[in-house]
Amino acid sequence: MNSSSLCLFSSEVACPASEGMQYKNVNFLLSRSSLRVSCFVKKGGDVGASNGNGKNINALVSCQLMHNHKEESFIRKRRMQVPLQKADFVRTLLIDNYDSYTYNIYQELSVINGVPPVVIQNDEWTWEELYHYLYEENAFDNIVISPGPGSPACPEDIGICLQVLLKCWDVPILGVCLGHQALGYVHGAQIVHASEPIHGRLSEVEHNGCQLFRDVPSGRNYGFKVVRYHSLVIDLESLPKELIPIAWTSSTSTLPFIGCDDFGKSNVHEAQKVESIFVDPVLAIVENGSSNHFDYGSTRSTRVLMGIRHSSRPHYGVQFHPESVATCYGSQIFKNFREITEDYWLRFRSSFKEKRAYSNGKSTLFIYGRKRRTALEAVNVQIVSSKVLVNGLLQNKCDGSSKGGGYLSLEDCQGSAETIFLKEGFLDFLNKELLSYRYDKNEYEGLPFDFHGGYVGYIGYDLKVECGVKSNRHKSKTPDACFFFADNLVVVDHKNDDVYILAIHEENSSVTQWLDDTEEKLLSLDGSVKMALEKQDSHYLTLSSNKAGFAAEKSREQYIEDVKKCLNYIKDGESYELCLTTQMKKPIKELNSLGLYLHLRERNPAPYAAWLNFSKEDLCICCSSPERFLQLDRKNTLEAKPIKGTIGRGATKEEDEQLKLKLQFSEKDQAENLMIVDLLRNDLGRVCDPGSVHVPRLMDVESYATVHTMVSTIRGKKRSDVSAVDCVKAAFPGGSMTGAPKLRSMEILDSIESCSRGIYSGCIGFFSYNQTFDLNIVIRTVILHESEASIGAGGAIIALSNPEDEYEEMVLKTRAPSRAVMHFD
Repeated sequence: MNSSSLCLFSSEVACPASEGMQYKNVNFLLSRSSLRVSCFVKKGGDVGASNGNGKNINALVSCQLMHNHKEESFIRKRRMQVPLQKADFVRTLLIDNYDSYTYNIYQELSVINGVPPVVIQNDEWTWEELYHYLYEENAFDNIVISPGPGSPACPEDIGICLQVLLKCWDVPILGVCLGHQALGYVHGAQIVHASEPIHGRLSEVEHNGCQLFRDVPSGRNYGFKVVRYHSLVIDLESLPKELIPIAWTSSTSTLPFIGCDDFGKSNVHEAQKVESIFVDPVLAIVENGSSNHFDYGSTRSTRVLMGIRHSSRPHYGVQFHPESVATCYGSQIFKNFREITEDYWLRFRSSFKEKRAYSNGKSTLFIYGRKRRTALEAVNVQIVSSKVLVNGLLQNKCDGSSKGGGYLSLEDCQGSAETIFLKEGFLDFLNKELLSYRYDKNEYEGLPFDFHGGYVGYIGYDLKVECGVKSNRHKSKTPDACFFFADNLVVVDHKNDDVYILAIHEENSSVTQWLDDTEEKLLSLDGSVKMALEKQDSHYLTLSSNKAGFAAEKSREQYIEDVKKCLNYIKDGESYELCLTTQMKKPIKELNSLGLYLHLRERNPAPYAAWLNFSKEDLCICCSSPERFLQLDRKNTLEAKPIKGTIGRGATKEEDEQLKLKLQFSEKDQAENLMIVDLLRNDLGRVCDPGSVHVPRLMDVESYATVHTMVSTIRGKKRSDVSAVDCVKAAFPGGSMTGAPKLRSMEILDSIESCSRGIYSGCIGFFSYNQTFDLNIVIRTVILHESEASIGAGGAIIALSNPEDEYEEMVLKTRAPSRAVMHFD
């Protein structure tokens, strides 16, 4: 099984380099050893090689990356032998530093460049391989280096990017955030801690009017607001003479997001007329001009560097995130970089007469990180169905040091069971099962819902190992996935008060008898059914007597200490946001789980509630989730509705309204929400058509029985070449339960949390055989398993978090489900 989170596409695709050139198979690229850049650091008079374990971010750097100009000169010269007219598209190599916002850049560039960029991860290609595509095959016109966790001083964080910035002196490059810091670092600037970490917050930026900021206003109150995600900065005082500052902001200036009019702007405001302090390096060289350095003098200490350019190379860097949904004029900056690229090649190729034609193909080469497995980790998966019931227990897992397949237990409705080993994992199995169904779409043309039968159940958090995570540190007591196959179903349309009876059957078979019998039973129902259920509830209440309350997995002091650990990781640039969680548990005796669920639903109604009962596993789930993880409908529209930002309800109408407004205008909660919105845009961007990912609703406040929550909606159009399960793999686990960047954040959380999240933080829902699905996020949920009730809860830790407040928010989220259970004592 491909173990990367970016593994959803075939590597046997074409790359539009020179005319007629195609790569039929680039799998050989994946087998090469990963590149690691060795840098020497100097601190306190001692010089030594960095081993990558410690991140000496305050060190002076001298990068020992050399190349032979004579050997490469002929190939570089040949690269100039192209037509002088501008092409209809620009081909970008996008280097991903294992970030969770890279595919937002991908979406932007796909539209602006006229062709999707090629995405590789920073340890995917050796320098020789990159050189081959860039210079020998002329496959790319420019390079964009993505954001990412960590520091450019750490080879494992930055990969090949330092070599690219030093050796590709004649190729336009744009570095974003970490890529911006790498541009400074590789030329000798120091990378230091910012005066405070800024993540998911907006600042107004001033710039000098260079070409990268053409048609972008500058200065306070002119509308150029950008989103920042960084804990580290380039020290302005250490900037070498070859790097020129082009943008900056106040060190203490951040702004709250104040409404939907603030995001998505592109050329809305008339650009402020700014005198250019210096000439772009491209124009300076071509026109024999000269670049002037702007002397900040005493102002340097009060400003944070937001942009730089190289004085003689077409290299640019921006510390902020132009791809964020809340950055104004972000698209314009990417458009300007395309124009910089086109102008650069047009001017510098003007002396060459030999021409070659641009390829008119589409750039569809995708190379993703694939890590070899060294051992198998057995993943516990079950499938239950009326046709295929399921039971099965997992066999013992490995030590969690790597990912692998798992054991699948199947049981049919007659009780016949078998256990098989899935080498490629459960999600691959589910994908093949769903793709195997054949059906006539016309049969269900008029149904007002998407579920027409298929798999109903849950995916546990630990299946993250099938979605890019290297390993699970903790072992779940419950199966990692459990599903029924529903071939006969009754669907209640609450909106229109209609009831539908559906049945799946194989060709040349009939299920009319079941349909007739079910219709007769439904028509005979009356109010006595509800009364019988209430009596049944009362009966079971007397059997569940156990007065012990819920015991927290961690004490208040321990949880607060964990929050502080998260804050330290954020300060060091390892994460922007960490969604820390814990568990509360309570021993129980015999208990009517359906009655508990109905009680929970009455006290805490929620749009994505669910009740699942896997009796043979002594497992029941009572879920009152308000959050949708991901939905795919029949129109191939993907939708995510992450929740970030929660506050309790007020005792009076006036207090309640005040608390709602407090949440709506809280800079901290806005930052939490924005970070996850950008993350979900990224996840959808992996599998959606270029330009289709959008945010119709940003930071709405929704109210529930015990809390107000901040909710956003992200949508996109699924690409035709990806499946329903591909979409889930691209986004699982839900970003609101992990933080960002997702992979690094999950690794950190695994090291802090003391037990497996199990079903909590996973998702519950359906996969219909017609390739639609709807899945929630498992929160506000009671898990009943082997005489124990457990409730998971947590919250997003960001730089603005207060440890004591985070503990109180975590407890608040357990209130509704824990009270429902205690009611049964």
